[in-house]
Amino acid sequence: MAHLYVDDERKLRFVDVVTGGLLGLGRKHHQIPVEAITEETLNAITLGVDEETVEGAPTIPNPLAGPDEYHQRALYEHYGYPSPG
Repeated sequence: MAHLYVDDERKLRFVDVVTGGLLGLGRKHHQIPVEAITEETLNAITLGVDEETVEGAPTIPNPLAGPDEYHQRALYEHYGYPSPG
């Protein structure tokens, strides 16, 4: 995980999982709703979605800023979870 995204109420909404790349080149950020996490350990998370679903998810322009409302809705829809609020 590269980043955690919280909403205005300080609830964790998305995790940013980074895949690929060598020496920082070609890395791809994937924002995944926390509802997709099925298991957590100190060093890892397990997702209840397959790699194809993650790779096909909408991307956001700036992973450091987090997903705006439009992208949040698109991500929840892609993963099949209802958008909170």
